Amino acid sequence: MHTFTKPFRCLRSGFFCLLLSVLFCIPLAGQFKFREPPNRQTPEALPGNFEEHFWDWFVSNRAAGIFEIEGLLTHRPAGSPSTTFQFLMKGDWQPGRQETEITLVDSQGMSIRRHVVVGNSQARIVCSDGDTTFQDETWHNPVIDEFPTTWMDLLMPYFDWEGVTYLGPDRLLGRPAHRFVIVNPDPVGLPAKVIVTLDADYAAVLRTDMLDADNRVIRRMRVGGIKKFDGEWMFSELNWENRLQRSSIRLRVSSFKTNSP
Repeated sequence: MHTFTKPFRCLRSGFFCLLLSVLFCIPLAGQFKFREPPNRQTPEALPGNFEEHFWDWFVSNRAAGIFEIEGLLTHRPAGSPSTTFQFLMKGDWQPGRQETEITLVDSQGMSIRRHVVVGNSQARIVCSDGDTTFQDETWHNPVIDEFPTTWMDLLMPYFDWEGVTYLGPDRLLGRPAHRFVIVNPDPVGLPAKVIVTLDADYAAVLRTDMLDADNRVIRRMRVGGIKKFDGEWMFSELNWENRLQRSSIRLRVSSFKTNSP
């Protein structure tokens, strides 16, 4: 186990990681490849001089350019009927500034839109009546009223926490992987720490586990599938699990387009 500390740059490295580097906005084929195939075995532990390089590549690989994602977002509460939205995400991600717009349409055709901009070391929600800058409590607010996905789930600000520890190699979804843990700098904040599992070949997220102070997993994001879109392999399904409420949200991606070079 090896620990390293680094001042990660602003929110750009964490903002919508699960919707970009984690999942669909950075094609797998375009990411740096750390090992050669075949890749069915559990990888060896990263050498001490390579752990930080591996993590930094994951954090910094965010300039996805212009992209568009469509799919279905389904909320599955415990003991209650599911609710499904049509999902559309448009983004323009350049170095130092990321602009993202999410549109959800319910079964009655009602549309809800959220527009977020990250840059100059802050995140803000753009609205017709003025912008709202993120505060500490904003991270735990729902993105949409009566829908359990929070800004913490989507923006994943913990990728900007300074202390990162390499835990070692692993396997997940039949893939060789490496696990890291990030500790919350706020001793009473939630989550207390986050365990991140990265694909060994592409340094892309396969799973994140948010833990409380008693090391219980309270929320989890995991990749559920991979599919080829227009000739590029991308994540086709994501699942967010609230382990305390026993509810989940599933995103199934039906289309991915990018104008990135």
